[in-house]
Amino acid sequence: SCRIQALQCISKTAPVGHILCVSSVVRHLQDSDHRVRLEAIETLTWISKRRDKTVIAALLAALRGSSAKDPTRPGNPRIGGTKEYPGLFRTPKHPWEASFKSDPAARVAAVQALGVLADEHDLQCVACIAELAAAERDTSVHKAATNVLLAMGKSEVALQAQEQARGRELRELGRVRKEQIHPVSDGMRAALPIGPSRCRGSR
Repeated sequence: SCRIQALQCISKTAPVGHILCVSSVVRHLQDSDHRVRLEAIETLTWISKRRDKTVIAALLAALRGSSAKDPTRPGNPRIGGTKEYPGLFRTPKHPWEASFKSDPAARVAAVQALGVLADEHDLQCVACIAELAAAERDTSVHKAATNVLLAMGKSEVALQAQEQARGRELRELGRVRKEQIHPVSDGMRAALPIGPSRCRGSR
């Protein structure tokens, strides 16, 4: 993809903190191609300044699912222009699915990028990562979030997230087992060898 090649070129040549380059790469976090999204995250870790609020906010929005695809963004959106207005620049801004909603690899990369760009005092960032560590169903995302919390010196938060995740797994396991237990019908109960004469044998 030419967009991937462009992002790779930016990561190698752009100075750290270059406003135009950073803003251009941030737009590609909403790209329709998941490979471009991954490359954009990787590029941001190289060219963004630490504690860059714009980059951190964009990553948090994508992780939380509050960022939606916009047809004016890069990539091939599913919503096209109308016959009267075929140009993308005239296309209304319809919301689309969140960039990282169904992309575990992007969530892992974003969490790791936050571990590089954010610090332990960013409570909003720590809360988001802790939520992923506690509620994420994908094993790779859960592990990445836990490791980032530990790297940020938030061992207590990581422990609490692990306990919450373990409690959720136990509740789900109990629910599954409960659903597997079928009630005994009257016909089955009548056929079961229950009762003194059947249990002890005939005398």
